[in-house]
Amino acid sequence: MTSPMARHDFRKTALFARFLVLWLAGFVGSWNLPLAMGVQTQLADSNANTTPSPTDDPGFANVGYRNANTGVYIGEGWVLTAGHVPGGDISFGSGNYPWNPSTNTVLRNPDEDSGYSEFADLRMYRLAAPFPPLPSLRIATRVPPTGAELVMAGNGRNREADLTYWRVTQQGQASVWQEVSSSDLPVAEQGYKYAATNTIRWGTNQVSQSFPLGPVDYVRIGNVDTLSFATKFDEAPGTSEAQAATNDSGGAVFLAGGTEADQRTWELAGIMHGVGTKSGQPGQTSVFGNLTYSAALFRYAPQITSRIEQGRSDTNDDGIVDGLDAAIVYAAWGTNAQIGDLNRDNVVDGADIALIYKHWTGDSFRGGGATHANLPEPCRIANLALGLGFAMISRVLVQPRLNRRWMGRRGS
Repeated sequence: MTSPMARHDFRKTALFARFLVLWLAGFVGSWNLPLAMGVQTQLADSNANTTPSPTDDPGFANVGYRNANTGVYIGEGWVLTAGHVPGGDISFGSGNYPWNPSTNTVLRNPDEDSGYSEFADLRMYRLAAPFPPLPSLRIATRVPPTGAELVMAGNGRNREADLTYWRVTQQGQASVWQEVSSSDLPVAEQGYKYAATNTIRWGTNQVSQSFPLGPVDYVRIGNVDTLSFATKFDEAPGTSEAQAATNDSGGAVFLAGGTEADQRTWELAGIMHGVGTKSGQPGQTSVFGNLTYSAALFRYAPQITSRIEQGRSDTNDDGIVDGLDAAIVYAAWGTNAQIGDLNRDNVVDGADIALIYKHWTGDSFRGGGATHANLPEPCRIANLALGLGFAMISRVLVQPRLNRRWMGRRGS
């Protein structure tokens, strides 16, 4: 099915959107876009929502932290986070897990969306085995519709328990914020100051209509463009209405899907990567009307899938896809051994060898979306032939042992 966004000319929209940001910031004090950005809610208990919902959990346990920032475990050893969050070891409820630096990859903006930065604010990398005992997440492949219900989760800063109030005055083109009492009318703005600690927390919000022509558009933070959707921090006392805070970068945004076995399904629709604040707004605060920007994963899903496939193709985890990986696949030929079933169709066959060829490197993986074809074509064919020759021997001599080893390591 063709996505509606395939017919959308982002070049026209984003240019207008960037002009609107600059114009409003300069004259009527709307959005600044700081690079740095747990999830803060308006519940009376500022420490609430630190465990998954007992009735409808979208994948809270898959949200982890490294240093202070956030990352999301998407399955098969892979972590997805914001591009400005460095890769590294990450902690989940079951412990701390070291990463494999050779798999570090910054995702690109699609070639058809010309006029933007080469790379988006999205990063993925693989952990060293053994992997966390967590389920794989479904990556959204559809545009998040305006008004859709979302669950946001990240390891951001906590908030102070009480609301803070400000009076805002204009001094020339500058907006000056003065903290006042709630009874000291008129009060122009209100929100929360950050506390000093971080907690992985979840909250709720909706996809906001924050762009001129639809729910998604490119957002530029620094010199990096990322196709994003937005949520707005509305005043809604006593609810889980959420806003991202510092260190929520890399956090998860889940979108409700259909139902399976009478339970609602969830998709990972976004990765939080920035916030929109008001002109002159004091630092370390969340104010009603602020925005959270999240990378729209439907646009980057093909790259994510391809990178996971490439990771599967490196069957011996040596950072190289070469003839030895082809040998391991061939040794499992005709079975459903997961180590050789690279496309997950429950049979090891020529389609899996084709993926070895597709992701052939002949060298260690290169981060940043570098080419996967580092050998000249004749060398690649020769190495594949050598690998298959080795496979014919290994299939006879070591196949039973090989299958037992890898099936036990990978699981089902």
